[in-house]
Amino acid sequence: MERLTSELQPELHVDATPEIVFHYLDDADIRARDEEYAFQQRTAVRRFVENGDYDDGTPIPLWGCALVVMLAGGFIYWLTM
Repeated sequence: MERLTSELQPELHVDATPEIVFHYLDDADIRARDEEYAFQQRTAVRRFVENGDYDDGTPIPLWGCALVVMLAGGFIYWLTM
């Protein structure tokens, strides 16, 4: 597995390949020990291979956006007083 991984990684274009693929290639030992982690990785890589869908980010909750808008509005209000 390690030999195949080391042969494949130089062939992947960094800009066109999501981080989950590189994690998948590097984490074979972790997948062998942790079945839940293995399932999550396989699902994410399968979704990318089949559909081109992947998510490398963490969604920002709506309340976080509202907080930023309120703070910015308060700061602008404070500046204009």
